[in-house]
Amino acid sequence: MKPLLTVGLTLALVLAGIFFPACGDEGDNSLQGGAEAGNPPVSTRVVTGSVPKKQNTLVARADVVTPTLSCVADEVTATDSAGETTTGEISTDCKFTIILIIGKAYSFGFTLNGNFVATMTFSNNASTLTTSVMVIGEGEASIDLGTVAIQGGKAFPEKQPATQTDQDGDGTTDFDDEDDNDNGVPDTLEEDCDLDGYWDVYDDDTSSCTSEAEEDDEGEDSDDGGDEGTDEGDDGSDDDTTGDDTEDGGEESLALIVEVNPRNGATNVGLDEEVEARAGCDIDSTTVDATTFAIRDQRGNAITCDYEISGSGTRMECDHDKSPFSRATTYSATVSGVTCRNGRLIEPTRWQWTTE
Repeated sequence: MKPLLTVGLTLALVLAGIFFPACGDEGDNSLQGGAEAGNPPVSTRVVTGSVPKKQNTLVARADVVTPTLSCVADEVTATDSAGETTTGEISTDCKFTIILIIGKAYSFGFTLNGNFVATMTFSNNASTLTTSVMVIGEGEASIDLGTVAIQGGKAFPEKQPATQTDQDGDGTTDFDDEDDNDNGVPDTLEEDCDLDGYWDVYDDDTSSCTSEAEEDDEGEDSDDGGDEGTDEGDDGSDDDTTGDDTEDGGEESLALIVEVNPRNGATNVGLDEEVEARAGCDIDSTTVDATTFAIRDQRGNAITCDYEISGSGTRMECDHDKSPFSRATTYSATVSGVTCRNGRLIEPTRWQWTTE
């Protein structure tokens, strides 16, 4: 027969285990974001890479001059379309690792001691513009950016992430896939209603588009024959992605600007950055000039451009080597009056950015 004290202690310990689980068990039960908490599990993917080293000011000691080397950046930050950031520290060997959510789009920036160094530039598809936004697609292996080259405020990955992802799982990398997310819309016609670089299918904040649409609807409803105005507004949205939709009365809808560079709201833009706009149609080059594709600074001063049509006729570019941007200045681009080669008018569009 066990002593009464021993039985009492045993019973107390059993009750304590029931009512006061261990700290480790409590953490396991919380499973934030997991199915047990009523939420779908969050899938993530690791992104790795490295930055080069730079030579610092020479240090002279005892008549011996020794160059010192350090990484060009000490932190990498990924920002999603809602402005949420994920930061990764760059180690002393200049390597970094950052864990991001699959199915989200991110822009990447590098800093040193809190100061801007460079914005990453990606090539996500052979037919679209280079961009500062990448999508984290499905895959078990890490996305390896390789050694990131940094030149004048821009960072270029050695290995493009789109060649390492396959969002729709069809066996073709996103870089080569004409519809990489299998939503029925070719990548060249994916819409970005606020032109912030995040396609609408990946954009967690399109509130500015909604506000503008509501303002347009209010203005149309207040006009005489408001129903007709509303119909025209509707035809200018989704239908024009096909390139040949018309209104009930036979009038063609507006073509869209689907992608721009610099992206709307971009900061730390280089002083020689080329201004580009890609349309959802082949552009009539004879309608592109300083009046229809105008670049101005915040004081209204015009930037002199040499205009070019490229990308199989869908891109218009402003090369302004003769009129470089000024530092810490906001610029805007306005497209108004440009038409497609089939005669359709491209929807008047304006966006802006700020230089480094």
